[in-house]
Amino acid sequence: DSMTAVFLMNSKNILVRSNTINNSIYGVYPYYTQLLNITNNYISRTNYGIYFQYSDTAKAKYNIIYAPTNGIRLFYSKNIEISWNTIRYSGTGIYFYGSNYTVIANNTIRDNTNYGISIDTESYNTTILGNCFVNNSAGNIFDDGNGSIIDWNYWDDYTGNDADGDGIGDTPYDISATNSDKRPLMYPWWTDTYGPAIRAIYHVPDAPNELEDVLIQVNVSDMNGLNKVILSYYNGEKWNNITMVYNSSSGFW
Repeated sequence: DSMTAVFLMNSKNILVRSNTINNSIYGVYPYYTQLLNITNNYISRTNYGIYFQYSDTAKAKYNIIYAPTNGIRLFYSKNIEISWNTIRYSGTGIYFYGSNYTVIANNTIRDNTNYGISIDTESYNTTILGNCFVNNSAGNIFDDGNGSIIDWNYWDDYTGNDADGDGIGDTPYDISATNSDKRPLMYPWWTDTYGPAIRAIYHVPDAPNELEDVLIQVNVSDMNGLNKVILSYYNGEKWNNITMVYNSSSGFW
């Protein structure tokens, strides 16, 4: 447990890649940071998955984030690209405050307890393109920003029709009095083409004796969720399968 797992201050040209981060208030916290790439991390049980503050020119890509307050939060930051992430089981998936020139593309934003995305009045020039919004409790998006460009997204509460069968809704998806997604997708684009990520395997004891009980723990994640994890082992005569049990406290099966 810690206050911040990865804290970057007055830093440039930083790569944060392939980490498992959990049980902290901030997962990755860039503060006055430039030219940053945060990619392929698994971040869970942090209040804020990624918190950009006063940062410029950064990318957050291919991360899996479960964070009770905000999956990703932007505070007076600019030129941030957020793409190909899965943000689930958070408060607000992506939260803006005074942040500009942000691109949000091809993310899966679902099962969050507040909004999928929330943009405040001090944020402008946000592009939201090709994302999938599903089952966000307060609503898929709250856009109070200026100059947001929103297009080609899937919204699970869209009620329009597709008379010509081209996969694009015939009527816009209304977001605010002044903005809409004019080409909403009729179906989510995601397909489960990536296998689960196995990030850590532990066994106790390290060198077991014959017939000694062994405790095996594994950290496994998948962008579309997991139904079960099966441990297969060979006992000298045949392969055996055991369904593992998930421990929500440790995050391991």
